[in-house]
Amino acid sequence: MSLQKKILIVMIAMAFCVSLVSYISTYRLTNNVVSEFESEISTLTADHTAQMLRNYLTNVRTTLVRMVENLDVQEVADHRVLTTAQQQKYAQDLQNKTNEFVELSKYIGSSPLEFINIYLRNGVSAKTTNADIFPYSDFEGVCNYLAENGILALDDYKSIVWFDTEMVNTTSSRWAHCVFGVRFLYDRVTMERIGSIVVGIQTDKLLEIYRQIFPSAMLITKFGDVISGGTSMEMTQSVPEDLLQALASASYSPSSLSFELNEQVNTLHFWRMGNNSVYFVVPVEEKELLRSGEIMEIFLKITTIMLLAVSVAAIIFSRTLTNGLTKLKKVAKQVADGQWDTRFTPKLHDEVAYVGLQFNDMLDQLEKYYNDVQLYEQEKQNLQISL
Repeated sequence: MSLQKKILIVMIAMAFCVSLVSYISTYRLTNNVVSEFESEISTLTADHTAQMLRNYLTNVRTTLVRMVENLDVQEVADHRVLTTAQQQKYAQDLQNKTNEFVELSKYIGSSPLEFINIYLRNGVSAKTTNADIFPYSDFEGVCNYLAENGILALDDYKSIVWFDTEMVNTTSSRWAHCVFGVRFLYDRVTMERIGSIVVGIQTDKLLEIYRQIFPSAMLITKFGDVISGGTSMEMTQSVPEDLLQALASASYSPSSLSFELNEQVNTLHFWRMGNNSVYFVVPVEEKELLRSGEIMEIFLKITTIMLLAVSVAAIIFSRTLTNGLTKLKKVAKQVADGQWDTRFTPKLHDEVAYVGLQFNDMLDQLEKYYNDVQLYEQEKQNLQISL
């Protein structure tokens, strides 16, 4: 094997090792940077999405406050004692206004209400649901149901507590999966509860806010009902009790915790909203962006280009390095074949050129010695002839 091939093989091997080390180092560094950047962007995006959900629920509360004011619900509830005729009159009037308000909210409200059921302590009620699927039909029934399920103590003045999900058939003869919320009316003097308003909004409306960005995220109530589960949990599933306890015991919001979900230990980010009765939970997926096929292909292309570039450079360098030796070898072969007048002509001032010039000097000395020997032999022959 020629020297040039040996040098070329060594240089290509070195280039491959350098490229491999550079590839691994760049891959790890880029992966860490991208992962940190992706994590930060994901957290910021999740926080923004949580704020959008919070605004949606806040708009529902604002819409409900506007309904109480515009429909004079508080004034009707303030009547402690009503005759049957008065109850029917107020109920019919409130029923018509509530139906109109629900339909109107779907066109002009940023948070449309799917249904509104009003239960007052004085016996007046108004419902915008076709079938009575609820386990209560009056004010006392609502209070008893909420108390039995540990919900009643969580109410706040003019706030909505979200507590249940169900398929509902509204007065527009349309079935929709809704999440229920309750808000109480209070006596303005004694602050006694004198009425309750149960409202519902479509869970699909909430899911639309985050489904495209966080398909595995979920909205759950503090009482274990899945409002919208994405790909993490179906709405028919029950939320694990220890997960609810972990979410409830967190000292601040937003917060993070590690929890086993779907037989995998996940890190969960969550936000509280809706009077702390709703949790927006986002499982943190351990994604390595650089493991995707597109990024790997880019890295392989870059590494291949680097290797080819270094290989070409190695070929050029090896040829430059061995070019003088090859030329010197050719001169030596010509001399061996009897061409004594052949000389090495260097193009570079390097070690090979020095050896070549020394070789020329040796040839010059050999030629002079050969000429001297020939002259001596000629003179010796002439002397012999003369003798």
